Amino acid sequence: MRTGGRNPASAIRFRNGLRDYKVAMIRKLKVERFKSIVELELELGRMNVFIGANGSGKSSLLEALGVLGAASFGRVDDETLLRRGVRPGVPKLYKTAFPSSQKVPRILFSATPETGATYEANLWNPIDNPDPAWRYMSERLERGTTTIATPGVKGRTLNQEQRIAALQTVTLPPGDPALVLMDELRALRANIAETLRRP
Repeated sequence: MRTGGRNPASAIRFRNGLRDYKVAMIRKLKVERFKSIVELELELGRMNVFIGANGSGKSSLLEALGVLGAASFGRVDDETLLRRGVRPGVPKLYKTAFPSSQKVPRILFSATPETGATYEANLWNPIDNPDPAWRYMSERLERGTTTIATPGVKGRTLNQEQRIAALQTVTLPPGDPALVLMDELRALRANIAETLRRP
């Protein structure tokens, strides 16, 4: 799924600088505990239309794509969210208001294109005393059954505001399904402001 930019068709090759570039179309999107979305796993097609009443989650779904794009960039803070068209707000506004069995409410985003690669980020920011950047509680980048990056941060002294999947992609060869997915996610923009201005 693309919200702007290159053609969304999968397996299209075109010249980008000195190399061919393959485009990955997101086929499955998973969102948990984000704004009005408690849990959603959505199968996407070539064209997707979201229809519903005000407050039903259409904009939240588009903003989830923007947050996922920021997470794949390696840092989720106000600047990276604004660059991706996500409306600014305090962490309390990003987390679902619905009751949760989790003691620490986290938000989870995952995307899988038809190539079989998967990127997943589990993010957290304290509600009472928010940090400038969201913390990665876990992150996973896979190509089929091969794990490329999956650092759990529990009990580690790593910088939880910057993750390694974005860095790990530098080691991947051009055209690798995981690299193509991460490039597509980094290019995502929610363009919520433009959507809301339309009559």
